[in-house]
Amino acid sequence: MEDNRLQQEEEIEVLTSIYPQNITIHSTQQIDLRIQDANHEALLRVSFPPSYPSESPPNYELSAPFLSTEVKESLSQQLDALGQDKLGLPVVFTWVEAIREAVEQWTKTLVRSVENDDQVPLKTDSERILGDLEARRLAIECPEIFTGDPIEDRKSIFQAHFARVQNVEEVQAVLAKLKENRKIANAAHNMFAYRIKKTDGKLVIQDCDDDGENQAGSRMLHLLEIIGVENVVVVVSRWFGGIHLGPDRFKHINNATRNILEINGAISKDPNFTTTKCRK
Repeated sequence: MEDNRLQQEEEIEVLTSIYPQNITIHSTQQIDLRIQDANHEALLRVSFPPSYPSESPPNYELSAPFLSTEVKESLSQQLDALGQDKLGLPVVFTWVEAIREAVEQWTKTLVRSVENDDQVPLKTDSERILGDLEARRLAIECPEIFTGDPIEDRKSIFQAHFARVQNVEEVQAVLAKLKENRKIANAAHNMFAYRIKKTDGKLVIQDCDDDGENQAGSRMLHLLEIIGVENVVVVVSRWFGGIHLGPDRFKHINNATRNILEINGAISKDPNFTTTKCRK
């Protein structure tokens, strides 16, 4: 595997020369690359296993909270396919440019949507979670947002945000408001879930987004469902500390979600539930 290690080091050198302002080198096995346009920033975290590039592609995490779930899923499939197609060769540059193209196309789509507002058909709930440009267009007043205490584990930090909402537009406004905070916008993941009970009392609208942390949003939504909480949105931001936490990350996401619900009176405190404290 010595040849793989040398190729990895060479690839990092090349990427540094191409993206000197947008690369963060955590180690010879892990780097971050920021892909930006005028309005958005995506973060690609790449980890090099010993088997790359000869036998397998790198591992990656993509954070792009402004993209819709459908676009992120399509982009992830594209990156996976490129990784297999270029097996045995450096692939990170190709990944970065594919992400850049997707981000630019997304921005163009949003701009066209705003310009042709009167001609755009009604969108589904998931499609309307589009980010700050759409939130400003809809001019919805943002509900009050409450932020919980951080949970820290091995340099990764998890922090929950909570708001009471009455419709999907208010969910959208909350997400847009949070992304105005640069620290939150630059988190590795901003996963969220919401449940809204319609005024007729019969229909519950709900949705979630993993934001690249596979199954995180769906687990948050499942927690909201089993608790039975309604008319709330919970966002959990995660800042990656360079050490993979495995299944523990889901425990922290779950704890952060439950903590913020309890603090804001959305659910009663469970006497059998132990609140996770921030590790200093």
